Amino acid sequence: GGPFLERLMIVNVFLVVFNMLPAFPMDGGRVLRAALASQMEYRTATHVASLIGMMLAVVFGIYGIVAGLWTLPLVAVFVFMAARREVQFVMQQT
Repeated sequence: GGPFLERLMIVNVFLVVFNMLPAFPMDGGRVLRAALASQMEYRTATHVASLIGMMLAVVFGIYGIVAGLWTLPLVAVFVFMAARREVQFVMQQT
């Protein structure tokens, strides 16, 4: 396979793991919301999943700044804004 394919595989695994973090709106956050929605109202589940996503975004942002990983705070801002937008959208629908 060679070093290129090895790096490609590592990046792909990293993306899968990152995407499955329970930070809404990523897939892991959607899985979390689905699990929560089986136990509570959909709006409440969305709110809880979004709050967890926003908290993780803040943690990622702070970690990125402290560690000097400047792309991580940018991703954190996106996750935070998207989670907030999802809460607003769901609250308007019902």
